[in-house]
Amino acid sequence: MILLATALLLVAALGNLKLATAQADTTRADLEAKTVTAEYELYASNRTLQEARQEAIDRAQAEAVRKAIGTQVQAQRRSSTIETGEEVVNRFSQVVRTGASGRVVDSEVLKDTLRGRGGSTFQYVRIRATVEPTSGRPDPGFSVDLRLTDDDQTFVARDRLEESDEIIAEIEVSKDAYLTLFSVTPDTLQVIWPNSLSEDTFVSAGKAVQFPPPDLRARGLHLRVEVPEGRAQITERLVAVATKQRIPFQEVPDYEVKGGRLTTPQASVQALNQWLVDIPLGRRVLQSVTYEVIRASSR
Repeated sequence: MILLATALLLVAALGNLKLATAQADTTRADLEAKTVTAEYELYASNRTLQEARQEAIDRAQAEAVRKAIGTQVQAQRRSSTIETGEEVVNRFSQVVRTGASGRVVDSEVLKDTLRGRGGSTFQYVRIRATVEPTSGRPDPGFSVDLRLTDDDQTFVARDRLEESDEIIAEIEVSKDAYLTLFSVTPDTLQVIWPNSLSEDTFVSAGKAVQFPPPDLRARGLHLRVEVPEGRAQITERLVAVATKQRIPFQEVPDYEVKGGRLTTPQASVQALNQWLVDIPLGRRVLQSVTYEVIRASSR
């Protein structure tokens, strides 16, 4: 069993798999970063305290971008998330898009408090955030499509990992590109592709590819779900970033399996935002998909 992310498990008997083994010019204009303060308050009675705090920080950061850059910010959401009344409510869950604006690259919480009002609880945060503008303009002909092969997008985690549901992502780009695939869980962000078993992420235009790739699945490699102890279900997200040149997010670690789980790098939202802001808008696109993981005993 090999783990690629906190709740996404690569289960495999890999044997002696061989690793497939120009960073692009990411120069951007000399644009000035701005540091601003922003605040946000939200209804917290239907969330855990940790979830409410993280979502308030997310939204305060989006407000910081709006204040610093002066453009409309859209927090990307899946329609079925709204339909079910559930939200991915951690600082990685809302991938903030700002058009030709910028991203938060550093953030500090100045005030964090719960407020009672009318019998309800509200989470309030005030932050200081540094926002860097992004250079360039989006390429309207460059897009990435990310979907799961299981349209239900609800997966069951069972006591025996090898019996848990498998996730297969299908990705297609409109122009030749290099992909970076992130797994976003309530408390981590991990790079699951590239990894030490599949380092080549080049995808030709118009050709749909799957992750994990069919050849590795045929050799016993599978991406399976789990739910952390103490939780009955969890909401997660996959995020795909396509770039026109190979621009590594982090170095791919050497092949290592600990406790049956593949070592993959973890990251912070600031690191992701800094990486994105250094890539001109016309050279990258981003797409994400959200899904639910339910413990079998809770169904």
